[in-house]
Amino acid sequence: SGSEVTLCIFVLKAGAHIPLHDHPKMHVFGRLLFGRMRVRSYNPEPLEPVAAALRPIPAGACAAVLHEDHVLGPTPETYMLGPGEGNVHELFALEDCAFFDVVVPPYD
Repeated sequence: SGSEVTLCIFVLKAGAHIPLHDHPKMHVFGRLLFGRMRVRSYNPEPLEPVAAALRPIPAGACAAVLHEDHVLGPTPETYMLGPGEGNVHELFALEDCAFFDVVVPPYD
């Protein structure tokens, strides 16, 4: 890691789950190193004023549309998440697995 990128390696046991999260205004370039994992990603959508008026919406909440539900592996694969596409995502380890992420811009 440095002033231009954040580098991360994650090792997950089969059955592990990284909950729904995002990388605001960031690009993530990743590579599955071994194993199999499922990546479910979403694209945030603005809430329609009518829908927002029907029920209280928590601060910071938004609607989302499924972008991709994809199984990676068992051979190494490269993937990308952008600020506007698939950035809200969660990961499920289907087997013991590891992946390497490059995040741009870096975390502070």
